[in-house]
Amino acid sequence: VTPGCVRIFFTNALTAASAAGWAADPMEPAFRAYMRKDYEVALKVSWKLSKENNLDAHQLLGMLHLDGLGGGAPRDYRKAVFFFTLAAEQGQLFP
Repeated sequence: VTPGCVRIFFTNALTAASAAGWAADPMEPAFRAYMRKDYEVALKVSWKLSKENNLDAHQLLGMLHLDGLGGGAPRDYRKAVFFFTLAAEQGQLFP
């Protein structure tokens, strides 16, 4: 799996979830920030929820580090793999 494939899949999943609506999803602010390219907010919200073992937060942190999108998340493949693995080991595959 290449970073480009992961990015396309993740972005499509975010778009579909956005269209379906996120009622009380604690990740909603992070997803919306990611979609509007406010990576600092996406990182901050995801980091907080990742500490609470939110699997979607793990995945978004993986994406932020995979792409090095700023907001305090420089491109770091080891961190990306860490967060993707953390989610996958708990049964969360890409959305």
